[in-house]
Amino acid sequence: MSPSLADPLLSPYGQRSTSASPVSRMMSAFARDFRPGVDINLGVGYVTEETIPGRQIRQALGAVLSNQDVYQHALNYGGSEGSPNLVSALRRFLVRNGVGGLPEHVLGERRIIIGASRACSTPRRR
Repeated sequence: MSPSLADPLLSPYGQRSTSASPVSRMMSAFARDFRPGVDINLGVGYVTEETIPGRQIRQALGAVLSNQDVYQHALNYGGSEGSPNLVSALRRFLVRNGVGGLPEHVLGERRIIIGASRACSTPRRR
């Protein structure tokens, strides 16, 4: 019997990816049961309006949008290679902080790939 669109042939990793991970299930349960003003959420990405530095974000965005010679694609992801400014900044950060123990000449031979994190795109149920 050959696989159909309704029953695709998946690798073992693909099969495991069809159900939510234990951490994802735990975070979903937490989001459902969270009691504002009672519980403290230490999860990354779960911010409240009070913790967002609105004034500083407005100031930084204004500086970026007013200097389009430097920030040419400030509101766009750009091409498939990503933002050259972001890739350069990440490369400098990795070297300066010794992340991964990679010396500068080895890191210089590698491409930096920036991917999306599911944690940022998981809808919050209410």
